[in-house]
Amino acid sequence: MAQRVIDVARRSLIWQIITPILIVLTLLIAGVMSYLPSTIKEYAIHQAKHKAEETAEQFKLLRGYYAEHVIAEVLSESNLKVDVIHNEVGVIPLPATMIHDLSEIFSKKGTLLKLYSPYPFPNRNKRELDNFALDAWKHLRAKPNSNYTRVITTSEGNTFVRVAVADKLISSTCVDCHNNHPLSPKTDWQL
Repeated sequence: MAQRVIDVARRSLIWQIITPILIVLTLLIAGVMSYLPSTIKEYAIHQAKHKAEETAEQFKLLRGYYAEHVIAEVLSESNLKVDVIHNEVGVIPLPATMIHDLSEIFSKKGTLLKLYSPYPFPNRNKRELDNFALDAWKHLRAKPNSNYTRVITTSEGNTFVRVAVADKLISSTCVDCHNNHPLSPKTDWQL
């Protein structure tokens, strides 16, 4: 009988030690399970935003290089023309048109790049800006040195990060083209 009482007391002591440990572990696991998905989502959004900003900057550098070193050279040293419509012999794309063409190629690999402007050339003037583009344009006009980001979840549950980056005219070649092109809808651009 004494042995039985000792065994019951031991079991009771073990349960007194194990029970709080199990409760703490359960709470800890529940806390991690609730915290981890939101942290992973925030990190993924941050990374997507960073990657989008980086991609936009690369395209801007590419367009700037093309405007300064290709278009300027072509215009001064050849009979080639530079135009929005460049599918004929002797015509090469404008810098922004090149970016539109490249973005179409990249979209097949999952990277979407769009140029938004309330002053589109006639070949793009039927394109309507969506709410994101309108909001981004307002934001970037007020704060041109910032970026505009929005996280969008579709009805299918897919989440996208859209990032808008101001693309300032930093080349006199671009300014001259925009101001002197016969189809340009706005002709008072400045650096």
